[in-house]
Amino acid sequence: MAVPDENAVEENEAPMTSREPSLMYVFPGQGAQYRSMGKDLWETYPAARATYELASETLGYDIADLSFRDPDELLNVTSYTQPALLTHSIACLEAFRERSEDSIKPTIAAGHSLGEYSAMVAADVLSFEDALRLVKRRGELMSEHGTGQMLAVSMELSKVREYAERHFCGIGGCNLPEQTVVGGLAGDLDALAEELKKDFRRSRPTRLKTGGAFHTYLMVNAAMHFRKHLEGVDFKAPSCRILSNYTGDFHATNPESFRSRLFYQLFNPVRWAWGMRCALEEGASAIIEFGGGVGGDSPESVRPNLASIVKRTSKAQQGRFCRRASDSNRLGYQPLYTHAINVDSIARSAHLIAALRRTDYVAASNAEKTSSSEHYRLFVPTVGGVPIANCAELMGRVEELGLGDRVEIVAHDSTENVDFISSLNSGRTTASPYLEKPAGDKTTALLHLLDEAEIEEELVRLRAEFPA
Repeated sequence: MAVPDENAVEENEAPMTSREPSLMYVFPGQGAQYRSMGKDLWETYPAARATYELASETLGYDIADLSFRDPDELLNVTSYTQPALLTHSIACLEAFRERSEDSIKPTIAAGHSLGEYSAMVAADVLSFEDALRLVKRRGELMSEHGTGQMLAVSMELSKVREYAERHFCGIGGCNLPEQTVVGGLAGDLDALAEELKKDFRRSRPTRLKTGGAFHTYLMVNAAMHFRKHLEGVDFKAPSCRILSNYTGDFHATNPESFRSRLFYQLFNPVRWAWGMRCALEEGASAIIEFGGGVGGDSPESVRPNLASIVKRTSKAQQGRFCRRASDSNRLGYQPLYTHAINVDSIARSAHLIAALRRTDYVAASNAEKTSSSEHYRLFVPTVGGVPIANCAELMGRVEELGLGDRVEIVAHDSTENVDFISSLNSGRTTASPYLEKPAGDKTTALLHLLDEAEIEEELVRLRAEFPA
């Protein structure tokens, strides 16, 4: 659809500015392991291969063989699961760094349970080798000195706690405001589940496949034995902020604080919902999940483990675990979420973050100006300064095709975006990305492509017309 270019380029036009996104790296915990995880990384990225080789040397056994083939069926044994999953998470991170030439840095790191150790490696608090030794011993002690099982319940903590304690069960985690994990002895969990199903039809208690009642009082003995191993490791100052499972808030930078919080983490609930709210309030604009996978039997078929709880937390209308008065306010934006858990998703995430980093933020009065018959603009609607989710694929595609010199990515406030799209008589009433294409040899008119398939087709044509 062509419209006249009524906005001639002015010499004193207000410049566009690029904003460095606030990136949050997240890492999954036990339960995200699967046979063959990491095999694609080993075959593709030298950095990932080096990670596996270092892990095998540190652990004293072939972690690659365990992860790729699992010939002795040890991958789901806690003492082997934890080092294998840590290795895969860091291999994904190293592959991402290799793919992006180590130009992308996080501002926040977080990990679910075991994943907190991966976050500490990502933030330079722990060396990879020290983290491996710790989680290896952690897994062994949890198996030797821990006991019990776990139950996920679709209910708020405040409603579950009284029932759990009545059956001698402990709270093991709060993944979402409406999802609580409980740990206890098998018979106690059975009795608890029956009572919950009787009193709350929608509680949907589900037994989890774990080797113990993690993050409850049934892990106290394991924690006591683990303490001396924590005391023998060197913790360094973090290169970015790290969330604590134990407090649901940011870690202090004191090494003793890291040790004590990892100690308490073993027998206290994982406050994931609190931590996510904390990170979002600090302005995390994009979240990347590294490592693991669920729902498949190959790197190509798995989906990310934490995607659901990360997205559902960011969509929450209000904070139900309030620590400050501001927690009850609705967030003014929803962060972009992406994942880097296999070769394809690592490449897509690297492209997306590169595009996000060079997105230009411009005042609405300058939004429809162009200066070259060969220059295109991809306008992406934003809420709270963050592009909406359905823009991610197109933004990444611009980078993947190497069109950074031809296509400018411009942030467009969602309200202004809807108003402009409506002015084109497009019939659309929701915010959508659109491509501004010069029409003619001179910039006398602009063509606006609204359909995402048409935009994709035009980007591919543009790449063919102007090869790199």
